[in-house]
Formats: sequence, structure tokens, C-alpha cells
Amino acid sequence: MSVWSRLFGGNRRGRAAPADSSPGPDARLDQLLRELRAKLEKFLVIRSAPAGEMPTGGPYTLTKTNDSLFRLEIPGGGLAVLINTRPFLTRQKGPDGSLKVQGLLRMSETALCRALQEKSVGAFLSRAEPPAESSLALFQSLVGTPASGGRPTYIPEALPAMSSLLQWDLFDADQMIARNSPNVLAHALVHADADLEAFLRKRCSSRLRLLLIDELERLAFPASRPEMNPGSRNLGLLQYEEALLEFRRTMADYLLRQERVRLRQERRH
Repeated sequence: MSVWSRLFGGNRRGRAAPADSSPGPDARLDQLLRELRAKLEKFLVIRSAPAGEMPTGGPYTLTKTNDSLFRLEIPGGGLAVLINTRPFLTRQKGPDGSLKVQGLLRMSETALCRALQEKSVGAFLSRAEPPAESSLALFQSLVGTPASGGRPTYIPEALPAMSSLLQWDLFDADQMIARNSPNVLAHALVHADADLEAFLRKRCSSRLRLLLIDELERLAFPASRPEMNPGSRNLGLLQYEEALLEFRRTMADYLLRQERVRLRQERRH
């Protein structure tokens, strides 16, 4: 080795590399999810507001009955409208002290006609779309929870709840997750509860986690709003309802394909 090589080589070896102060992928995911959830919490004021009359910006009143049901009225006027933001169930105590399940579920007209042929209330309700996550456990207690670790159950015309993914076989869950765009998966992560978030992150590869970080960073910027970027196919932070619906439709499509495979196999045998 020449003198110059030894001199410059020694200088290169002696110069310490700058420390990388950027957070790792998991820490960055945590940080972005906290920031985005905080932004949504500031905007979605109806979620944290207690039951009762809410402050409004016009000559009308909006009364919150529960997390998903509201009553819009004009004081002294001819308007009284119920507004429902999502399906829900509650268990309330009646005048006689007995508990009664009340709520509002969505069911298509054809699903309701088919439900009339069912022999039990649980089978009847299974035709409805699952309610909000906060009352999903109550819904499942009425319908009957599928065995954990088994193949997912296909229910015609009902979009499965996101949290039901926890009960899927891991192979099926991985296949379904892979059918979603990173943008939709990013929205699902933001709105997932703790159990579903941990499940989704565990099922994502290192490469997919990096893609999700990119998508979450885009959601954090105002430029992600559709009116500022009309040519984008990605859904902005406040378009989460459309993204979550797409995620649930992908779940339903996967279940339908699995059901068709099962029926073909049965016909062969």
C-alpha cells in the first residue's frame, strides 16, 4: 500500500460516521399513527361529545342520543330528523329492571327477505351488516361467534367487521391483506383498535411496513386532501369511511371466493 493510500485510508477509518438519529420503522409507525389519530380526534367532535344537545352554528339543534344516533330539530319548526352515522347496538335497562338490546342495523331489502326464512333470531341477524366496533361484541353474542382459528364464514350480502379478521386463518388473512392497496391499509391501521392494529402490523412484511409509512406520511400532509390533488386515486385522511368500506368489501370478496371454492370441491365429491 502506498504512503498516500495509508494516509487517506487512515483518515477515512478514523472519521466517525454520523449517527443516524431517525426513528426505526416501528417507532415511526407509532409516531405517525399517534399524530393522525390526534388530527382525527380534533375534527370528529361528535365522537368525544357527551350525550345531549351539541353546540351548532345555525338555528337548529342537534341532540346526541349515543355514539351513532342523533336528532336534528328546528325549535318551534316542522323538522325532526333522526341521523345515524353507523349501525349500533346497546343493552339498556327497561322500566321493570330487565335488560333489553336496542339499536339500529343495516340490511338490504333482499337480505331482509331472506332473513324472514331463518328459524332463529341469531340467524336472522347474521344477514345484517355488523355494527360499529364498540357494539360488535354484543352483536356477536346474539349471532354466535365463529370458532377462532377456523376458516372464515361467508355471510351473503353482509360486509364483515374489520375486527373479525382476528378470527381468520392466518393464510386467509395474509391473502386478503395483500389484495388491498397501501393507501387502504394505512387507513385501516389508523382506525384499527389495539388488537387489530397489532395483528395487521404483525402480518405486514418489512417492505410493506415501509410503504405504509410513506402512505401515513402522505395522509399527514394537507396536500392529501382530494380537492388539492384531484388526480390522485388515493383517499385522503377524511375519506377514511370510503377506505374502510373498501377494506371490508375486500374481506367480503375474499370470503365469497372461498365459498365458491368450497362449493366446487363439494360437487366434485
